[in-house]
Amino acid sequence: MMAKHLVLISSAVQTCGVEEFARLLASKLGADGRTQILGKGVAPAEDVILNLPVVAWKHRLIAPILAALRARVRGSAVTIILHEWADLALARRVSYWPLLPLASRILFSSPEVEAQFESTPVSSVATRTRGLLPIPPNFTIPTQVQQSAQSRSLASDRAGGAFILAQFGSIYPKKDPNAVLDAVAELVRRDLAVRMVFVGSFVGEGVAAEFWRAVDERGLRDRVTVTGYVQSAAELYGILAEIDAFLYPLAEGLTSRRASVLAAALSGKPVIVTAPRRADSLAHHRLFGSLIEAGAIRFVPLDGDAAILADAVLATRGAKAITIDASDEIDAVWADVVAAINSGGAR
Repeated sequence: MMAKHLVLISSAVQTCGVEEFARLLASKLGADGRTQILGKGVAPAEDVILNLPVVAWKHRLIAPILAALRARVRGSAVTIILHEWADLALARRVSYWPLLPLASRILFSSPEVEAQFESTPVSSVATRTRGLLPIPPNFTIPTQVQQSAQSRSLASDRAGGAFILAQFGSIYPKKDPNAVLDAVAELVRRDLAVRMVFVGSFVGEGVAAEFWRAVDERGLRDRVTVTGYVQSAAELYGILAEIDAFLYPLAEGLTSRRASVLAAALSGKPVIVTAPRRADSLAHHRLFGSLIEAGAIRFVPLDGDAAILADAVLATRGAKAITIDASDEIDAVWADVVAAINSGGAR
């Protein structure tokens, strides 16, 4: 029987958020969804779904284009889910230009990504069948956590009176790690026994060296820890359980693409993040709305400096854990995703 939706995935072992979404999407589509490795041909399907950007894109320059072309020749629809655009390197965006006019519809991860795409020339030759898609967390909340050397170290520091501040997710310039470090330096100046933990790994050449140079310039080497990639959700939430608060000073403001903010907020600890730039940034994403309403996500101004960030961090001391029914909330977002895929996109 012809599949209703064929989701093209990669053969990557260590996956990125976009790849995890693609694999989860196929499973959430149930009997209507199947997967196939990109570059292995295209099985018959009513709709072939491609998530961009793809893993190891330099080795997959032609594969997405061929897959879309084969699908259209066969009479199948082609859905492109565009998770990023302006944040991608120009060469990467250009490599996707021949692919985009082949799309039957384009779904965007946020209003910001849609606006970025519409401001580029390729938008004029791409389909006008477009919509928004909420991107759920690419993990499940574990029923039990797993202790590790890292979580035990944090627990020990916390028991000794340290305030554990953290940021979860990949470390790269767009996440503004220097703004975090400035806030930590301000907290140290105010005599807070703070330890800053970046729960994730570095992305991009030279990022680690620049990061540690910035740490040393602020005299924070003995207060900053980078965990590296954490594979297991149980181990991840074992680490997150030892965090007092999370900090995300984002120059672009919060957008619905920040799955790392969702993961942090679902730990029950307060998350301080720069307010969205657009009034409609989060309107299509019910989980962000629930977390904001519950007080799990707290906004600071777009122009907030280190002093304002430090004030916001200090205001979380003694805060009670915030609990929402995470499984039900995540399932509800996935239901929205499936509905959008089957109907053409949410608005």
